[in-house]
Amino acid sequence: MAESEVNAHHICVACNRQFIDHYETTKGYSDEVKRECLKMYVNGMGFRGIERVKGVHHTTVITWVKLVGELLPNAYEPDTTPQVGELDELETFVGSKKTLIWLWTAVDHFSQGILGWVLGDHSAETFRPLWITVGAWQCYFYVTDGWSVYPGFIPDGDQIVSKTYMTRVESENTRLRHYLARAASKDTVLFQIRRNAQTFDSIVTALSQILGCPSSSMIHTSISNARFLSSLALLAVTACSIAVAGMAVSIAFSS
Repeated sequence: MAESEVNAHHICVACNRQFIDHYETTKGYSDEVKRECLKMYVNGMGFRGIERVKGVHHTTVITWVKLVGELLPNAYEPDTTPQVGELDELETFVGSKKTLIWLWTAVDHFSQGILGWVLGDHSAETFRPLWITVGAWQCYFYVTDGWSVYPGFIPDGDQIVSKTYMTRVESENTRLRHYLARAASKDTVLFQIRRNAQTFDSIVTALSQILGCPSSSMIHTSISNARFLSSLALLAVTACSIAVAGMAVSIAFSS
């Protein structure tokens, strides 16, 4: 049957509206794909990483995250009024690393979970909406770092400036850094780079053993933070050229 016959338009004699015999199903991603992408995002994978794994464009994943984020409140009603509150700021960026923003968070010193948050710059104007919520708790004390914004809101005698006692909010910040790739701290990134560099050295050593080289200097390329991925790609090309890529990886991870 010709396509023109399948998609032929008809006119209803009762309402004069046009219709066709067969309608195509709605194009788009299934709820299962959306759910998997969102789960990958909240488990520490970046947008472009999700795109490489699932084949969904990163801007589409960003749109899904925004839609879910709109359903979340800016603050939660605590089960009990916190007696000691903790306040902190988490630095991140949007679009470019030159565009810095801060995530201000408020937690109960004795309970898990973030009770309030606000996103913006590092100024008092950004913190003000969060303080409207936090100030209503009327805690005995508020534990903060030494940022100059806090004394302008917290009453005299109610602020404790000490990183030592900010264990709860720092724990929540660590959780955010773990589950959100964008919020990862510089120390975490450097640790991952050093760990990847060790894996790279293991593969280089394995290749040198396969090639029978007295040392790995013949195929070893210099490793730096900026050139690690290109070095690994060069090594992969070398491995493929001698048809022992699978064997090299096997030896590297079994040793």
